[in-house]
Amino acid sequence: MNIIDMFADMANIGGIGHGIEKFGGILILIMTLLWILIIIGVARNISKRTDMIWMQILCIIIATLGGPLGLIIYLIIRPSYPEYIEEYYTIITCPKCEKIQNNTYDYCTQCGILMKKKCKECGKMIDPSVEYCGYCGAPNL
Repeated sequence: MNIIDMFADMANIGGIGHGIEKFGGILILIMTLLWILIIIGVARNISKRTDMIWMQILCIIIATLGGPLGLIIYLIIRPSYPEYIEEYYTIITCPKCEKIQNNTYDYCTQCGILMKKKCKECGKMIDPSVEYCGYCGAPNL
């Protein structure tokens, strides 16, 4: 018996069964597909969040055995995104010496050049590559 026949028997498709049996079979089919999608989603998400194989396996097992409840448990215990992704958004490159600098610095720590410019409207220091100030919205072309 293959999987299609199994689902056809559960849904009683093609038989003389009652409407309740067909509805129950379709409901089981939908729940099974949802369960499979949860497992696939957890597997894809955890592989992006950590390189630790044991953590990936543990989370996939929790999702497999727990279904929707396993998904809730996974959402609670899953690790945050790696720090290097968060750090990516907090660094800039000096336009003069091309050294990597913290985005909160106004001056390069290697060559001393001013890496930001003042907004023409509000006077706050902003990235020179932006066209509009993130604080007041004024154009800085």
